[in-house]
Amino acid sequence: MTAPLEPAVRAESLWPDLHQRHVGNPGPGTHICQIYSNPAERLRVLRAFFGGGLARGEQCLYIADPDRATEVAQALRALGPPTSTEVDRGGLQVVTTRELYVRDGHFDPQAMFHLHAAMDERARTSGYSALQIAGEMSWVLGADMGDRPFLELEALLKRFAK
Repeated sequence: MTAPLEPAVRAESLWPDLHQRHVGNPGPGTHICQIYSNPAERLRVLRAFFGGGLARGEQCLYIADPDRATEVAQALRALGPPTSTEVDRGGLQVVTTRELYVRDGHFDPQAMFHLHAAMDERARTSGYSALQIAGEMSWVLGADMGDRPFLELEALLKRFAK
């Protein structure tokens, strides 16, 4: 006979599942800043986030380097139909270049905001109910980007989501 789990152990073991369900079903305008400790955790969260969006008929936009974008697309396809079908028909869009939001070597918050708006419009005119966006933010740490423009983007997104 085994002893029941202590409450802290039970809560710790339930946390990843609860978190994954929450990330996979965010409300409209929800802004999530996910901090992860390893690549497997990052992939698990993105799979839940995008998989949930695709299941609800939303298009998903992933802003990342080509290797990470390929990895996420493969992970979503591995979920099988209907998720793989949605990915193959264009449910997952990727942006793998900074040219769309970097001007003169510096991050341009307005350009990123316009990218989000244009992709949202495109998703809706293509028959999707909404657009879910996730982006790798490690580039913000680069000296050429700076934190002030990033904070400006965050303020724009917050205003837009209301």
